[in-house]
Amino acid sequence: MNEQEIQKLRAEAETRTRELGPEHPGSLDARAAWARVVGDEGRPAEAARMFGELAGDYARVLGAQHPDTLLARHNHAYCLGLSGNAVTAESLARDVAADCVLVLGQDDPETLNVRAGWARWIGEAGDAAGAARMLRPIVEEATDALGPVHPDTLTIRHQHAHWVGRSGETIQAARLMAAIADERGEVHEPDDPAALTARHDRATWAGEAGDVSVARDALMHLVEDATRVLGPDHHDTLVIRHNHAHWTGESGDPLGARTLLTQLVADCARVLGEQHPDSENARRGLMWWTYGPKANDPAPTFATAVGNSSVRAGRPAKEPKPPKAAKPPRAPRTPRAERAGKAKAAEAAAAAPIEVTAPAAPAAGASAAVPPPAEPDGDVTAFAPVAGLVPDTEENAAVSAEPASRPDPVEEAAPKVDADRPAGADASAADRAPDAAVTRVSSVAPDDEPMHVNGSAAAGDEVTRDGEPDEKK
Repeated sequence: MNEQEIQKLRAEAETRTRELGPEHPGSLDARAAWARVVGDEGRPAEAARMFGELAGDYARVLGAQHPDTLLARHNHAYCLGLSGNAVTAESLARDVAADCVLVLGQDDPETLNVRAGWARWIGEAGDAAGAARMLRPIVEEATDALGPVHPDTLTIRHQHAHWVGRSGETIQAARLMAAIADERGEVHEPDDPAALTARHDRATWAGEAGDVSVARDALMHLVEDATRVLGPDHHDTLVIRHNHAHWTGESGDPLGARTLLTQLVADCARVLGEQHPDSENARRGLMWWTYGPKANDPAPTFATAVGNSSVRAGRPAKEPKPPKAAKPPRAPRTPRAERAGKAKAAEAAAAAPIEVTAPAAPAAGASAAVPPPAEPDGDVTAFAPVAGLVPDTEENAAVSAEPASRPDPVEEAAPKVDADRPAGADASAADRAPDAAVTRVSSVAPDDEPMHVNGSAAAGDEVTRDGEPDEKK
């Protein structure tokens, strides 16, 4: 829906408000339709503000637990979460879910969808395993109440599989998503957007589980279908193209990934704009497969840091450090008996009276004698090379063949001490590791290269008036 249609719904809402009054249910319904399409057009913050005002007006006119009020409250939490405030969205969704259970019942389709939306914001707030645990009984209840292939049930199952994968069970998520994609193909037409979404997530989780060639081939065919059904400039088509390029690189073809991403960068800039997050992700992906650890070409000295790459941005390679000096050999230890005798002699000398004798004055014209410096006990070899050291030049001049491992959170919190830095010296900005440049925008994005948002996880969160979930992509 374009901006012209949004303005048409806005004019209709203003006309009803003027003719029927601001608190008439017809006026409120027209405002709700207008707010819904604003959210669908990718303006969740604006839609959240509109639904927040609507929820208050519905509650004042119809009551806090009226179904229309519950719907507006749910959509308020949903759009607020999409705008980045998952913690507040989780709190609001929890209250809406409790009221839906009280008013509509545990197994009502809208209640099931609202509860699934609450689970989503629990996951988005940082508890993916908790979201998966909450969705498991909701899947069972939806299957019993609606059937295993009902659109709402499939949507909730999709959510469950998504958070299972986000919690680290990628193989289980791939298995669950494969079953959902097969059943979507039986229930819907092959070109249905819900079927395309299921196929996309099936391929993505297969790649996350280790089947990178399966993911690459499945997404290659999906790019063709999405281009034909949705159009080359549709946002979902751009998402699928980005993920196809990623798994092409992961399958061992970084040159192919660079070729795909070069065209994608131009298309995202043309369709979405240079400053859009997806355009930025496409550029980062291109840099990753050009200069990152898995690219075949060596990175230049002044390459931009991408992901966990060991290339440091804007800094030349450091000069090699001089080898450490070898320690002098230790003198052999004195036998124990001899040490004991010396100790007794020292005690006797300490007990004897001390005679103080004035030093003899030196003869006229003679200078005081200076004792010669003590000779070392053994030969000292200065700056002896230490076996096994690799100059820092090699570390900074080329990218490692493997991505840097992600440190343990506890180890990452502890300060790292450089063995070559003197005690008490603070690490300079040049010696600190670069911050990861990966922008986390997707639950299914690998730790290395940034990927686009997979909006299918949001499917079913918004409950429409007839109880059918809106498929968000």
